[in-house]
Formats: sequence, structure tokens, C-alpha cells
Amino acid sequence: LAAARAFLYTTARRKVAGCSIQKEAAMLKHFTSNMACRVASRAVEWLGGVGFTEAYPVEKFYRDVKIGK
Repeated sequence: LAAARAFLYTTARRKVAGCSIQKEAAMLKHFTSNMACRVASRAVEWLGGVGFTEAYPVEKFYRDVKIGK
């Protein structure tokens, strides 16, 4: 997560400076969506079968991340 945050801030600084960020924006979107998917997947695995129930918000987060990927 720290790497994603650093990448985001660096890209934002480049945008504010007036640089083109097309490549960085595409890489950032890919990197952060993959990272979110990995984090959500591990959270569901950590909770076991309960991770797929609506009793915990992890289930919705996992679905939302998979849709956005």
C-alpha cells in the first residue's frame, strides 16, 4: 500500500507541474486495482467461510474490487 501511495503522489506532483501523465495514470490504475484485489482476496481468505457472508463488509469490498478490475 505504501508503494501505491507513493506512486499516486508522484503522479499527482507531475500533473500539477504540467507534465503528461498518460502512461503513469494507466500504470497507477492497473497497479492499485491489482493491489486492492489482492488485499480483499486475502481478507476473505483470512475470514474463511464467513468472509463470503454479508455479515462482514469484506464480502462487498471483494465484489466491488473484482468488478472494477
